[in-house]
Amino acid sequence: MSTPRPRFDDPHGWQDGSGNRSKVFSDGAASLRLVELTPEANHPDWCETGHSGCVVEGVLEVEFDDHVERYETGDAILIAPGPAGRHRPRALTGRVRLVLVDHEPARAG
Repeated sequence: MSTPRPRFDDPHGWQDGSGNRSKVFSDGAASLRLVELTPEANHPDWCETGHSGCVVEGVLEVEFDDHVERYETGDAILIAPGPAGRHRPRALTGRVRLVLVDHEPARAG
């Protein structure tokens, strides 16, 4: 049996939000997320999930506590998980497509 291939143009499996959508593919050991953002995307809360991946299309701005980073098509993204990596993304073009692996903050315990 073949494994499904993650595709942006496949209409199935998207979770839609306001100005964004994503779908996650997992084999149980790892997860891959396809993300699309538009300028209408509203992220009022700071994200503490870490991300690694790349921008497939568009221009993305990521606001951190103390600075702003700009990512363009072909750029790699590496954001550490946790409070030090708090961030909010914003699309600077009509559509931004990302391929990401998410990394959750370590839990104290």
